[in-house]
Amino acid sequence: MKTAELSGVALNWAVAICEGYKPKDFCPHDKHFRDEEDVWFSPSDDWAQGGAIIERGGFCFEFDPEAEEFTAFYPTKQGSPEGVGENHLIAAMRCYVAYKLGDEVEIPEELEVTA
Repeated sequence: MKTAELSGVALNWAVAICEGYKPKDFCPHDKHFRDEEDVWFSPSDDWAQGGAIIERGGFCFEFDPEAEEFTAFYPTKQGSPEGVGENHLIAAMRCYVAYKLGDEVEIPEELEVTA
């Protein structure tokens, strides 16, 4: 699946993989990873989780008022991966996944329908 199209549970799954979660720790019943405190890992819609990634990552943002969307940039020596989304969290998480995993990500089939 294209990283730029990831959303919801599929985006959270990809971010979890980037953060070192293992696919075996994914709960197919509720379609979430759980962190060490048994809290769902949902960084694309939880500021406490996604904000921590943004803070340590050094992301830059731009807002396009015509499109009403944010673009997150992650400056690196290899270029500048970016992610676009309707808010800072979604844009940054797409950018983070693009930086770590590339422009396309293999996600479990059961998540493709919710992406």
